[in-house]
Amino acid sequence: MQNIIEHSDNTGYVGIQKYFWKNIGKNIVKIAVMDIGSGFRKTLSERFLLHSDYDAIEKGLLHGASRYSDKGRGHGLSAVRRFVQEWNGRLSIRSGTAKLSIIPHWSKGKRKQENLAFFPGSQIGIVLPELSHAELS
Repeated sequence: MQNIIEHSDNTGYVGIQKYFWKNIGKNIVKIAVMDIGSGFRKTLSERFLLHSDYDAIEKGLLHGASRYSDKGRGHGLSAVRRFVQEWNGRLSIRSGTAKLSIIPHWSKGKRKQENLAFFPGSQIGIVLPELSHAELS
């Protein structure tokens, strides 16, 4: 929630839901974080030349970009990405007119979507499947 306040200059919402997903035969947890703030492109364009909303999301998620030049900033979202991938989960980020998703083998969807209806802030969706005892060791 602190990132919503710090980056969006607005309020935001977080929702968490757990249920059994028949498609994979496991319990899953869905986490949704949303704000109606500035969005990735406006926030990162203060420091970077960006060609699109997708470019901004990619720079933040995959390259650890931050609007701040302080050393050590911009790693939070990259850490979330690594955690979700380690748990074989799904991660989607939507901002502006674009959406980038990291999709595991058990899920469907498009990795890259552009020219979507404009959304002013950011939406982050995470799906984490339950790990078996063998996967935990």
